[in-house]
This record gives sequence, C-alpha cells and structure tokens, in this order.
Amino acid sequence: MFRVGQKVVCITQVNARALAKYPGARYPSKGDICTIRTINNYPKVVLLTLMEVDNTHLIGNVLFNGFPSIIEPGFASHHFRPLNNRKYRDWE
Repeated sequence: MFRVGQKVVCITQVNARALAKYPGARYPSKGDICTIRTINNYPKVVLLTLMEVDNTHLIGNVLFNGFPSIIEPGFASHHFRPLNNRKYRDWE
C-alpha cells in the first residue's frame, strides 16, 4: 500500500508510445527515487503524482474520456515499489 510522502523507486521505463501521447509531459526514469505527492484511486488503476516530477502544466490540457483533465496526470502505481528505508539511508 502506498501513502502520501512515501519514498518509492521507479521499476519500469516509460515506453515511447506513452511519451508521444502527452507532449511536454515529464516522466520518471527506471531507478529514480521519488516522493508520492498525491494518490488518485480509480476503478481500474491507482495513479500517483510525484514531488520530483511536475506535470501541473498539463491540467486542463490532457483529455480523459473526451474531457479535459481536472487533476494532474499521474503514473500507474504498478511502475513503482516502496523504497526500503534502511537501504535508502545507505544511499543518502
């Protein structure tokens, strides 16, 4: 389970198709350590926004089911895993 403020590590690389879908969007890279800013629960997916990856400029500019997005586009939670705090302290 994820929580706001939690450190996570990106475990997959964003594919080129996703990059092309949202021009100007910023994405984390595989291995990046990020902090969860918000968690948005949807019926089929949990989306995370990250403090280190700001896509607020896309609010209202990205279509979701044909309507402009009213929240910042996030990333599916399956692209991340919680960071082991003990290991993270070793990396600091």
